[in-house]
Amino acid sequence: MKKQISTFPLRMPASLKAAVARVSNEDGTSINQFVTTANAEKISAVKTA
Repeated sequence: MKKQISTFPLRMPASLKAAVARVSNEDGTSINQFVTTANAEKISAVKTA
């Protein structure tokens, strides 16, 4: 079974992208991994609320 991955362009203010880049670098992760984890955490929080 092959894991399916999709991509899409994400528009965000330059200041937010800079903050994400800085925090993900401090966390030792890529921007992609950071944003993916943040989305997963938000979905989990919404589902449990």
